[in-house]
Amino acid sequence: MDPNKLKALMLVNGDTRNTLAEYLHISPASLSYKMNETHGRCFDKKEIEDIARKYSLTSKEISDIFFEDLVSKKDT
Repeated sequence: MDPNKLKALMLVNGDTRNTLAEYLHISPASLSYKMNETHGRCFDKKEIEDIARKYSLTSKEISDIFFEDLVSKKDT
């Protein structure tokens, strides 16, 4: 999960954590946990599909945001 890409997408579309959380029918805290993959939380399939539909994401964009593993520069 690349939270920065999702945050940028939200910003471009005029969304906040509150508005996206409301759209997904979850709390803003749950959204934050899922975006940062903390407390064992991550987006489920339906939430990814809902976000993709809301922002008209391509398959590549979905992959880049939700399934790309981030590697730090020190690990390379």
